[in-house]
Amino acid sequence: MRRNPFANMLLVLQRPVIWAQAAIIVCAYCGYKSLDYYSLYAVEVLGKNEVEGARLASYGAYVRPFAALAAGLIADRFDVTRSIGVIFLIMAIVSAVLSVVTPDTTLIGVIYLNFGISLFAVFALRGIYFALLQETRTPRHITGAAVGMISLLGYTPEIFFAPIAGRILDANPGVDGFLDLFLLLAGISAAGVACVVWLMVLQRNKSSDEPVF
Repeated sequence: MRRNPFANMLLVLQRPVIWAQAAIIVCAYCGYKSLDYYSLYAVEVLGKNEVEGARLASYGAYVRPFAALAAGLIADRFDVTRSIGVIFLIMAIVSAVLSVVTPDTTLIGVIYLNFGISLFAVFALRGIYFALLQETRTPRHITGAAVGMISLLGYTPEIFFAPIAGRILDANPGVDGFLDLFLLLAGISAAGVACVVWLMVLQRNKSSDEPVF
């Protein structure tokens, strides 16, 4: 018998676990969208030309497969939820560091190191966050609706992140604007940790043989 897909959508919307997973992806996707500003940072703060700035941003293409593979192996060894929580914590620390350091106050290598760590963390998250569906034991017959709704909510940073980041950078052009932007990213990553804790609480409140749904 064919199921009503709209009924499945209503079902997943009533489940806190869906909102928790969508919130995790919102935080992770904000981190991904922040990579768009690394080349601008290189030009306006590090004094690079536009070609060198674009080259810095392109390094993410090389990091992506290794980060996703490493995250997958780690998630298999431990579990997806905790792995995501640790990655968010690393992103929060890195962003907090970048929100206070400048080329005038620290070695340039420290900035590059934090950029590298953040690139690795962002692509590690993108490699494993949909594995949460399996870990929360999402029923097969509503997996499509769950993925669709999580994606609809989780990818909303495509709409709001660029305008917010643009306003921050326009309000304080140059170094100060980027320090404020990284402070925002630190807060978003900390919110990601909180969302992971929320999901863990939802999982803990269910018996071992009962789906989180």
